[in-house]
Amino acid sequence: MNKKIDVKMLVLDMDGTLLNKEHTISEKNKKYIQLAKERGVKVVLVSGRDVPALKNFSKILNLNEYIGAMNGAIVYDVKNEEIIGETYLRKEHVDKLFEISNNNNELLTLFKDNIIYASDKPNPFLEILNRFVKKPIISSENLSIYLKENNIYESLHKAAFIDEYENLKKLYDKIYNELKDELSLSFSLPFIMEIFRNDSNKMTAVQKIAELYNIDRENILAMGDGENDISMLEFAGHSVSPANCMPSVVKYVDEICTTNDRDAVAEIIKKYILV
Repeated sequence: MNKKIDVKMLVLDMDGTLLNKEHTISEKNKKYIQLAKERGVKVVLVSGRDVPALKNFSKILNLNEYIGAMNGAIVYDVKNEEIIGETYLRKEHVDKLFEISNNNNELLTLFKDNIIYASDKPNPFLEILNRFVKKPIISSENLSIYLKENNIYESLHKAAFIDEYENLKKLYDKIYNELKDELSLSFSLPFIMEIFRNDSNKMTAVQKIAELYNIDRENILAMGDGENDISMLEFAGHSVSPANCMPSVVKYVDEICTTNDRDAVAEIIKKYILV
């Protein structure tokens, strides 16, 4: 027998959860999201992706209310086309990340809106990221100077180091030991270690949106597959990860379902909402 959950808000991560390996939403997932909407459930997209990308997915799904972008750094009202919450990395954090990048010869990428900034040294993982997100990447030989000269340095939403997982794991330990009280670190993909403010994550975005809807956390069902989803998975009344999730996420969720390529979202909507 299915656990009885009064779901009023369904929170969905995008990559690895709602999106399949082709980075598209299946027809079955689309159909079941519409059925959830017809039951009065608020469907909320919360992702590391930027506002334009999430607005596009919202349009595909006929969703017209709130989204959480850039790992929660931006809460956006789609209907009224306005930002209702936004946080940036502090200058001292960006300074420190550049120092770490230089000392460890690791590629630092920085994100503002729908633009990615990176140094111009060759990196195969940056090419993969470019194909993955299909967003502009601006490169500069001296990135910190470029960002300062163009008044971008203090308006960055998040950062990421990009490399092989084993190298990033070593770097994670160095950064965590020094900055754990101020910054959150998580792997959205094995080659991407994202960095954002402790007080600005997917949980804070979900919490803000739930308050706007006047929905209690016990009535929230959240789905996600990556470490950057853990904060919102722990916050939700019930949490689910698809079977393709990162192994480190499993202990934080109530349930594992099928994979994103087998319509995990549709399966969970059928199980807990269409009952």
